[in-house]
Amino acid sequence: MKKRLSKIFQENLYWIRKKVQAISVQKLGRLSKVDPATISLIERGLRSPSLDTVEKLAMGLSVDVGELLEEKDIEDGRDKNVDEWN
Repeated sequence: MKKRLSKIFQENLYWIRKKVQAISVQKLGRLSKVDPATISLIERGLRSPSLDTVEKLAMGLSVDVGELLEEKDIEDGRDKNVDEWN
């Protein structure tokens, strides 16, 4: 069963921020000019980002928007090959 795009985005955002780049929500907020509370809500699935916010977050993480929207084989980050993101 395919995941919803919002769930894919949520998981990818968390994975890249926390596991690949090891930066805090506060630092991503500064880099992307998105409120850290908003980022937290997005990562927890409590808010859906606008397209502008998706773009800002991608720029803050220095990744293509597509990387945040591409379905990956992530199971809560346990089986993910970090090299795939670099």
